Amino acid sequence: MLTAWLWSLIPTFVLAVPTTTVYLHRTVTHRALALHPIVEWWFKFANWISTGVDPAVWAAVHRKHHAYSDIEIAPDKRDPHSPWLEGFWHIQLGNVWYYLTELRKHPETLTMFARDILNRRTWWDRHVFRRGWMGLSCGTALLCLALGVQSFLDH
Repeated sequence: MLTAWLWSLIPTFVLAVPTTTVYLHRTVTHRALALHPIVEWWFKFANWISTGVDPAVWAAVHRKHHAYSDIEIAPDKRDPHSPWLEGFWHIQLGNVWYYLTELRKHPETLTMFARDILNRRTWWDRHVFRRGWMGLSCGTALLCLALGVQSFLDH
């Protein structure tokens, strides 16, 4: 039987992986996919509770990654999350850190690479979904509640 912590990984991955690939990457960053507003809201919510990443931040840093893939021209003109520049395992295990570091060092990245996303923000985006720590706290609380209920039912 799977232990409780392993069970907690399943919903996290079921939410985070499609949210990152379908919503953040294909829909927000590259605009290769248009979603029904209800489906898009669901992805925003799933992203908020599973990763806490602001979609505008994710798109800005990822677009900058495409603009400077695996190169460094200057400190402000470089790939912010390149496995070639930073090391494969650094990026695989600490990618969120590189996103946050990019915005801390170069806040203009957000307006340079994601102005279109910032201009389309809804009330939900401005007041709820951009507050990542609140989302992660809600997601963690839901997982703890689910694991607590499972533990209670097992005994």
